[in-house]
Amino acid sequence: MNDVLEAIANVLPLTYSIDALFEIAVNQEATSELWTDIAVVGGVIVVVLALASLTLRRQTA
Repeated sequence: MNDVLEAIANVLPLTYSIDALFEIAVNQEATSELWTDIAVVGGVIVVVLALASLTLRRQTA
């Protein structure tokens, strides 16, 4: 793969989720790589939810 595209792919959360699924398929027990992938995907979810909550306007009755 092109170096630029590989660098971009390495920061996308989909790459980490696919790696986690591969780890689950290959190993019967959780590995440190699996926990790292889960932590990265979970961290992205938290950051995206926090950013989304900042963009919502509060409505008071």
